[in-house]
Amino acid sequence: MNNAHKLLLYAARGLALIGLVALSFTEDMTGFWLPWSWALFTLSFLLDRYPKEQARLRHWETSGVILLIAITVADIAFLKNSVFVVVAHFLLFLQTLKLIGLKERKDSFQIGLIGFFQLLAACTLSADITQAILLILLIPVATALLFWNYAARVSEESPTGSPWPQRPLKKLYAGISLTALPMNIAMTAAVFFLFPRLTFNVRVPGFANAGHSAYTDQMNLAQSGAVSQDASVAAWMGFNSDEQRQQWNGYLRGSIQDTFDGRQWANSHEEDTARLMADHNGIFVVQPNPTKSPTLHVSLTLLNTTKNTLFTPGTPLQITAPLDALERTRGEELHWTKQLQHPLRYQMLCLAHERHDPPPDPTRLETIYRQLPKSGLTRIRALAEQVAGTGSNAERAHALEGYLRSHYRYSLNYGESGLENPIQAFLFESHAGFCLHFASALAIMLRLEGIPSRMVAGYYHGQWNTLAQQVIFREQDAHAWVEAWDGNQWITLDPSPRATIEAGEGSMQRLWSLRFRQTWDYLQYQWNRLIVEYDLYAQLRAWEKLRSRSDRVSASWSRWLSHWNHAHRSKTSNVSSSEPVTSSTESFFQRMKAWIRWPQTFFILALLLSVSFYAARYSAKNDSEVPAFYTQFLRRMAQQGLEKKPTETAEEFSHRARAKWPTLASHIRQTTQDYYRLRFGKK
Repeated sequence: MNNAHKLLLYAARGLALIGLVALSFTEDMTGFWLPWSWALFTLSFLLDRYPKEQARLRHWETSGVILLIAITVADIAFLKNSVFVVVAHFLLFLQTLKLIGLKERKDSFQIGLIGFFQLLAACTLSADITQAILLILLIPVATALLFWNYAARVSEESPTGSPWPQRPLKKLYAGISLTALPMNIAMTAAVFFLFPRLTFNVRVPGFANAGHSAYTDQMNLAQSGAVSQDASVAAWMGFNSDEQRQQWNGYLRGSIQDTFDGRQWANSHEEDTARLMADHNGIFVVQPNPTKSPTLHVSLTLLNTTKNTLFTPGTPLQITAPLDALERTRGEELHWTKQLQHPLRYQMLCLAHERHDPPPDPTRLETIYRQLPKSGLTRIRALAEQVAGTGSNAERAHALEGYLRSHYRYSLNYGESGLENPIQAFLFESHAGFCLHFASALAIMLRLEGIPSRMVAGYYHGQWNTLAQQVIFREQDAHAWVEAWDGNQWITLDPSPRATIEAGEGSMQRLWSLRFRQTWDYLQYQWNRLIVEYDLYAQLRAWEKLRSRSDRVSASWSRWLSHWNHAHRSKTSNVSSSEPVTSSTESFFQRMKAWIRWPQTFFILALLLSVSFYAARYSAKNDSEVPAFYTQFLRRMAQQGLEKKPTETAEEFSHRARAKWPTLASHIRQTTQDYYRLRFGKK
């Protein structure tokens, strides 16, 4: 294998690595797919030392393709994966077949091509900033694949099998890569500007997703096993000032559940909704400020829009969102009506502390919010009466909250499955549970005391990001708590002793880890804000801003040119008042003003000039480096009736000349070798 083939294989493996890394970051590749692919990718380097074994494996390629087809059919028919995931699995398996076999030039090119399609498949599964970085890395690697594939093909077609000289090719490749990089970035930016983005195949997080801690509107205590922490970002929230952030109580409210069958909570008022329409400014008026209390002005960005739930950090008063309509349930939930395929960014005016929703229907207070399961309440009732004592609704509610927080332990384990009464098992057997156990136990104990209550699902606390100046909520911040009716309003109760994680002051490693995480989260936030959230509305705003800036630049240039023109007129009139300024000068300035109205033309023109300059410089350099003796040699050969073709390499011409004059073969070969050595050698 010559140098061109080796460099081609390096480029192919580079593209395969980019595709594998991209699919690894999508979080949609589960099971054995990624470990299998990474293991065989590593094994392929070892197999390069044993070409005979690679040749044997090549004989099994047909059987591998048949197996691949069978796995793909099973992936669709039995595993029920989406089309994007099935395509990603197909590409992973096909790539492993190519990597472990014997790799010729066409195989190396196919490996690189499959890696490119793996990256495209990853981009359909995820809209993360990681994919953008990998796309930028793709440019020089893909250029290397195409470049060295051509060099290897020319080397194969050469009669003597001699490789192309490497030094000028490497310089040419470096120049092409550096030139292509800014051009590709500019074209990518233009595409992102012209076409709004859609996020395809959004990953659906939730408690029901096999033990991941994430927001869901399904509160089920009949689950079992440990809950793993999901660190993916769910939402961002910003405040107008630090004072307003200090007024926030730390809860981001989502859905309401009010009926309980002993194992699972449900929503009784899901179909009982009122429709809210926005005014001409896109503002939804939810309710007036009932108490003239201080308000919070917040902006929220929801990355997970699969549940159609509009999250609120307090009692919502006004909402500004790019939505057609909102639905408001009798439990004061807010939902949008149409399915979204991209993140949602909206602004909200709300009250900071306790709930100030309109008074609920008295019938619902007596029935829905006091509903109890049919059995298993005797021991729970006795405990509730003992702990609550006497007093107002609020005093008894806080007594029950404090008891659960101080006498039970927080755990990420749901416990055993199939329990008849999970709350009773939590209170009297395990004494440890998830936030859902704490909140469910408090809600039932409140109802046993005659206090209306309801379950709330959302996010709690989050983490402050200094760079973005916003609170970031991860899926692991998903939380459940309780709202109780004290006779006048809903009060927030959280019996879960969930500890907040703060960075240790004495740990330098933890401090650097926190800074790195915040920086990475900030980059992802900007990526989502500028790219993923970029819809038609943002497109129009960006176009208006660009046009406004272009008009300002044009006006500045026009003023400068008018001033210069006026000064030129004055100078000309002082020299000779009888020689007026010609109309050609005025038309020149008119054309200059019209042309400068588009400053983006400067960038395109500069880019084209730089590419032309580099190509001309490289061509002139090559022409000037042709040794004089070889030019004379070609002239002598032409005089003898054998002229070198423009598309013919020196080695190909040498082979043709030696075939015509065998007696001069050694001299012709030596002349050609001297030409290669002098032109492409290091000296």
